[in-house]
Amino acid sequence: MPKRVDNSAVIAAIAAGMTDDQAATAAGCSAATIRRRRHDPDVQAELRAARAATLRRNLDRLGGLVTLAIDRVEGALHDDETPATVAVSALRAAVAGYADHHERSDLSGRLDALESLLAARGPLRVVR
Repeated sequence: MPKRVDNSAVIAAIAAGMTDDQAATAAGCSAATIRRRRHDPDVQAELRAARAATLRRNLDRLGGLVTLAIDRVEGALHDDETPATVAVSALRAAVAGYADHHERSDLSGRLDALESLLAARGPLRVVR
């Protein structure tokens, strides 16, 4: 009887960006199993959810970095030893990255919602 593979281990490995061979080793299964699971709609849905959760966590962290960058700029304004250009560059990079990730997260959420709606409707029919 074949051994049961834990989908959560497969999803975690794929979401971590592992190759099929690496994911198979991490999940304790074959690379063929990983390839099959990549095409399983339930696994795909769980993978989208895992990636969305990772994106949300990273956005939260990035938001904290923006706060640190703002604090750094404020400190640079009061510290004659720190070149203001360094602090301003850090702030510019953090704000740009935060805005870019926020926009992508919003688009990703909208795309996920559309994909869920389409999946619930079933296959599309071509009307001629």
